[in-house]
Amino acid sequence: MGRRYTIKKPPNCQPRPIKGGESWYFEPQHRDRHLMRRRKVGDTLTMSLADIFAEVRLLNAELDKARAGTGGGDSGAIPGTIRFVVVEFRRSPAYLMLGERTKADYDAILDWIVAKFGNSTAKSWTPAAAVKLVETQLETDGRGRLTRTGYYKFQVLRRLVRWGAAREHFTVNPLADYRAARIPVGGQQVWLPEHQPVFVRQARSRPDNEGFARAMWLGIYTGQRPEDIVRMCATDIVKLTLVDEHGGDAEVEGFSIVQMKRNRRVFIPIHSELAAEMATWPRRPGPFVLTRRGRVMSPSYLSRGVLRICRAAGLPTGLTPKQWRHTAATRLSEAGCTETQIAAILGHADEATTRRHYIQRTTSTAVAAMKRWDRK
Repeated sequence: MGRRYTIKKPPNCQPRPIKGGESWYFEPQHRDRHLMRRRKVGDTLTMSLADIFAEVRLLNAELDKARAGTGGGDSGAIPGTIRFVVVEFRRSPAYLMLGERTKADYDAILDWIVAKFGNSTAKSWTPAAAVKLVETQLETDGRGRLTRTGYYKFQVLRRLVRWGAAREHFTVNPLADYRAARIPVGGQQVWLPEHQPVFVRQARSRPDNEGFARAMWLGIYTGQRPEDIVRMCATDIVKLTLVDEHGGDAEVEGFSIVQMKRNRRVFIPIHSELAAEMATWPRRPGPFVLTRRGRVMSPSYLSRGVLRICRAAGLPTGLTPKQWRHTAATRLSEAGCTETQIAAILGHADEATTRRHYIQRTTSTAVAAMKRWDRK
């Protein structure tokens, strides 16, 4: 561990305010995850000087690449065109601060926008022209309602024109007052307690499906995404000494992992039921969840296998690995946990995300709330 350093404001640098009211300068994007941190003015670092210099070199390389218009940009774009707006957007903190997976999704859609409309002038994008573009170029179901893919393209396009209008690339924001119609999406299906033994029984009816049963246990009792579940291994389990509610020291065992989507480290205490189940698993190097050939399981392979097992077991449609995360949030809510506590386990920076998208209003939630009220 090195000396303590305080970040000072660089000369000729104007930080842009990011959501949350904090002014972030840059998020280094590189393979050394232990160095991947968000820095801001006033941060105090306890690092070796070599690590700080390594991070500075990576930061400068990223900034030089962005200024040169490489890595997704195009320095030969003509000012005033949509291509130029996309290039400038890719150089901005609004794009650079995205997570790697989200950035890859944005790149595919931004490339599609450039291919379709790159040579058109931004000033010609009136509200009427933008609405016509949305209704004719994005994927719909034949009745004018956007599909899931079409609606995601619309969201990226709306963010691009909002960013461009704020910097006067567009005369006005052409999509400011437009509300796209989309195909209604049903509520997230929550895995009920009676679904679990049925799924496990069907999965373990064949020895090569053991990985799917383990994934279900890890997903429901940790609340992590499929891409994080398939990477969990015994080396992720650590023991922390914390202060309990009575003021004494308590040793807590849990998973300490870095989430792939946002590169955020979270600590998830191990539930007693999960601990009892994991005690039956052989301890060996590598992830807990493997394919029948002993290879690391991909999220898409996991989703296909879970769908196949659910169909064979006669479980309701809509039960997927993605819903394990929603199930964990709902059960934590039914147990009386606050939104802050649930967000800490799920790894959400914003508690509103937990409230809007993950906590399901089930009958059990209402019963648990009434019982808590009745005990007062």
